[in-house]
Amino acid sequence: MHYKKSSFAIDIGNSSVKFLKFRHHWSGPEIIDARVFPLPLDLPTVIDEGKKTEIWKNALIHLLQGETEPRPRNVTVSLPGDATIVRYITLPNIPPSKIDKIIRFEAEQQVPIPFNEIEWSYAVLPSRRKKVVDVVITAAKKKLISPLTDIIQSFNFKVDSFRSGQLALCNLVKFYNLDKEGTLLIDLGAQSTHIIMFYKGMKWGRTLYLGMFKMTKMISEKLSIDLKEAEKMKKTQAHDGTFLIAQKKEKSLKTGSAQVVNNVIEDVLYEIVNEVSRTISYYLSVERAAVFNRIIITGGGSHIKHINTFFEKNLGLKTQIANFITPLKLSSYLEGRFNYDKNFYSITIGLSCTHPFFAALKAPLLTHALREERILDTRRERFYFFFIITLFILFTLAVNFTYELSVKRKKEKLIKTQLAQIEKNEVKMKKIENNIKNIKNTLMLLELRSKEREYLLRVLWEIEALLLDNVWFDVLEFQKENQMLIISGRTTETLANINNFQSALRGLDFIKDVTFEAAHIEEETMDGKPIRIFTIKVRFIPLAVGIYD
Repeated sequence: MHYKKSSFAIDIGNSSVKFLKFRHHWSGPEIIDARVFPLPLDLPTVIDEGKKTEIWKNALIHLLQGETEPRPRNVTVSLPGDATIVRYITLPNIPPSKIDKIIRFEAEQQVPIPFNEIEWSYAVLPSRRKKVVDVVITAAKKKLISPLTDIIQSFNFKVDSFRSGQLALCNLVKFYNLDKEGTLLIDLGAQSTHIIMFYKGMKWGRTLYLGMFKMTKMISEKLSIDLKEAEKMKKTQAHDGTFLIAQKKEKSLKTGSAQVVNNVIEDVLYEIVNEVSRTISYYLSVERAAVFNRIIITGGGSHIKHINTFFEKNLGLKTQIANFITPLKLSSYLEGRFNYDKNFYSITIGLSCTHPFFAALKAPLLTHALREERILDTRRERFYFFFIITLFILFTLAVNFTYELSVKRKKEKLIKTQLAQIEKNEVKMKKIENNIKNIKNTLMLLELRSKEREYLLRVLWEIEALLLDNVWFDVLEFQKENQMLIISGRTTETLANINNFQSALRGLDFIKDVTFEAAHIEEETMDGKPIRIFTIKVRFIPLAVGIYD
């Protein structure tokens, strides 16, 4: 079930005015208050509409006393069946832009009251037929709606809408999910009877200006008693109801006023049954595939005992008395008060229990002022809605912008940190590169020195191979700058041998030049031979050439 958080409903009828207050819990709706204000029995006979309206206004004043609160509350109101006009029409598929004008034209043809004297509305009904559109039109007189609106709003209620009892009953059946299979709902009221048919989601209805008051009036006329006494006798016999299921022989045995009352009740019920039969036949001629499996009876007439058996016998359909109160939760204040009155509130419950499916089937009737106010409220709500949406979008954009900005700043900070780290790493890399260069240079220098030593050893080895036997080196000096090896020593060889040694040195491939700085004879001798002191300067090819060529 789907419903509002709270709701108020007023059902204005010909026998009474009913007020219902709902409170909705997570576990389901609860009726917290229910009131009934009985109306004069002769109200249906009142022809003067102004007088009838005054009676309804006084009833509302008595019913709503003590309901003033600082906060306005929405209330939905239903009007009597004989005060509203409900018409079902079928139109060909038309563009949505033209549907208002076409339905208005059809409404002007269907409503037998000057169009400037009524408030009207319509709703598109669900249909299985693809090429047509089913529409329900509702209308009521302005001079009825306007004063009732003023009275209700004086108690700080805001009239949500006026609706017909038919649509309220449709709402009720949908609320209890009773519209899935072929169902016929009959609401037996005081002045009128609603007949509503449900078949696979489709709906069609008819209001008979025939009700339980006709029984009271006929009893009063036939027995020449007042309406109050006639109503009392009707209720007495209705609570018995055995005459509805009795055989003809048993009926003929009874005489007197009781039999008159029984006959009147039975005659009126037969009249209603015949109208229901005609209504079913008409609907089946239009919707040939429709099949009805059951009848549900509600309203004040449902209290007639054995009335379900009577309808079942004469219409051939399973019939049951509705009980729309029992499934609902009742406050402790109302416990035990609905034993007899349970079906008096069917229309009121239908006004209170709102199902989302019927959002387009409300067909609300409003005064021109309320309609204009509703339009302004709708525009205001739309403005607030779009304003809130705009604020939400701007807030979302601001949040996104702030978030993106913070993310961007975090990224920038991270990039700066990474760049600083990269710079540090670059400095470290440069230091490492310089260290590597220094190491390379050192290694090159060491390698060069190593090769110098190797080269020098080769030179010395070559020189040593050419040395004479009687030669002693005293000084061996290498001058790197000049690539010169200075050898100072002593020898006992002759000058000729020394010159030959010098020539041999010049013949080496890495020797560039050989010179003797000095050679002279000392007084000292060895084995009788004189000792000569000499200095040989050997200039050889530069080391770089020697190493790298």
